[in-house]
Amino acid sequence: MLASANHHGPGYLDGKIFRGTGDGQLIAYDANTGELLWDVDAADPTINESFTSAPIGWQGKVFIGIATSDLKIAGRLMAFDANTGAKLWSFQTTVAGPGQPPPTAGGGLWSTYSLDPNTGEVFAGIANPFPDFSRATDPQGSTSFTNSVVSIDAASGRLNWDYQAVPEDEHDWDLAVAPT
Repeated sequence: MLASANHHGPGYLDGKIFRGTGDGQLIAYDANTGELLWDVDAADPTINESFTSAPIGWQGKVFIGIATSDLKIAGRLMAFDANTGAKLWSFQTTVAGPGQPPPTAGGGLWSTYSLDPNTGEVFAGIANPFPDFSRATDPQGSTSFTNSVVSIDAASGRLNWDYQAVPEDEHDWDLAVAPT
């Protein structure tokens, strides 16, 4: 069973069509011939990771993020090489303590992103924390990027800035629209 059957569209860059799938694949096709160029395991469906957002492409990179917060994922926005599918960087949307793995605290990305080509920033709306209606079990600070808009440096994956609209959300009021 797929983690998510929803999908919000493909991305395009330099004659290639890109698509994330409900079973965690990121796929590139030749836009003219339909030939499969590459297919990578970019998310883990065995732990409910999937892709629902439309990827975007820019300067040889494809940007896409893990969904769905309500399925207890550890959200992240990632960049892949548009020619090979190799992962270039990953930005965690839930934060762990030093030396700990990312908490399964949500922070999914279920709609697409925007990008400012003048500043090289990828903007993403991060969804709700997990579980939806109780913050009592969160590790301290683990949901600091949930319900936020983040600006990520497209080249490095480093955080430029963030704004959390709904801290400690217990109502599933996620930010799901691409920032403009």
